[in-house]
Formats: sequence, structure tokens, C-alpha cells
Amino acid sequence: FQKEIVIFGAGQYGRRLLYELSQRQVTVAFFMDNDSAKDGTQIDGVVCKRVEAFLGQKEHLLVIIAQRECAKAIQQMKELGFPRVITRQELDGILIQYSPYVQKERNL
Repeated sequence: FQKEIVIFGAGQYGRRLLYELSQRQVTVAFFMDNDSAKDGTQIDGVVCKRVEAFLGQKEHLLVIIAQRECAKAIQQMKELGFPRVITRQELDGILIQYSPYVQKERNL
């Protein structure tokens, strides 16, 4: 069973991470954010929801925290029982090993 990827943090860091993942053919299912003004909006084509919207499906998610300071977000995810959480900083070390996808031009 494949986990859905959710980016926690729909600001500048989150948008940049979405771009980096999409360049590597990785699909992000949702943004997650504590800002109620972002709830239900689309950010770069991805729907953003409040954290509480994911409580019933947390076992099926991989949450990537995309914030400059991650400590509070890590604590929040731990308290809410999200089992799979990684920070953007941790993920950067993994992404560097994989080149972005480059579509080759065809000569017609």
C-alpha cells in the first residue's frame, strides 16, 4: 500500500518543496497548514487542508514538514499521532541523490 505525501507548510518552503518533488516525478496529494485562511484553497494546483482534516487517515500519510523552524510542527505531529514524519531538511539529503527528470527533445 502506497502512502500519500502531504507537505505540512503551505508557504514559501512548502511551495519550493512541491516544485522539487514534481521535478522528480513525485506526486504530492495535499498541503497541510494550521492557517485556517488557507483551508480549501489551491496552492500551485494542490489543495490545502487544516491539520485536523487528516486525523482519520494519518496512518496512510507521509508528512513532510516544510518550515524553516520545524520543532513546533514536529511536536504537533507527534502529539496528534502521525507515524510517518520527515523534515524538508532531512529530505534534502535524499533528494540530492536523485536528479530532476529532464524530458529529452525529439528531433522530428
